[in-house]
Amino acid sequence: MTEDRRIVKTKTELRATIVSLIQKAPFEKLTVKGICEKAKISRLTFYANYRDKYDLLNDVFCSFQRKVLADCHERNRLNNPEDDLVKTSKNLLFAIVNCFYDNGELVKAVSDETNPYVKFAFHTFVRQGCEQLILDKVKEERLRHPLPLTVAFLCNGLTAFLGECFYKGLSREEAQSRCGELINELLSEKVLLKNPE
Repeated sequence: MTEDRRIVKTKTELRATIVSLIQKAPFEKLTVKGICEKAKISRLTFYANYRDKYDLLNDVFCSFQRKVLADCHERNRLNNPEDDLVKTSKNLLFAIVNCFYDNGELVKAVSDETNPYVKFAFHTFVRQGCEQLILDKVKEERLRHPLPLTVAFLCNGLTAFLGECFYKGLSREEAQSRCGELINELLSEKVLLKNPE
């Protein structure tokens, strides 16, 4: 069932508002009242859609996750009909790079110092998306290490790697290329899988 267009519009506006506010002030200092004033939406409307600002932020990252997974699935449809894990991993990384570069201002605002909760939430959603994608492609018993450790290694390491690419001013294409090489090396060197194919 699809949501009413007015609800979709309201949620889109609230997500955009909180993202713009996080870039100017720490998340912890934001209030529902301030978010509503900036979005020109009543508090009653806000609470009809979200429990609190944490629920709204959760929706922001769920939206990012949906876009990343849709991008990845589309790339798989176009260039990975054989469902190869290495290609799927590259496609996921390319989709994450696109998310980073499409949301550059927010990525800059996500730091331990100014927005620790936002950083935690961002990494949680990246990890959940990666975990789901890995489980869709690989039986857990084929992994060399337990799934949570594999996902932590991939997501934490690659998120930091992508952050460095982004902050050093590498183009989207260069970041994708370097990430692609890295994931190729990781999987082909039997780092993640017991018996890579």
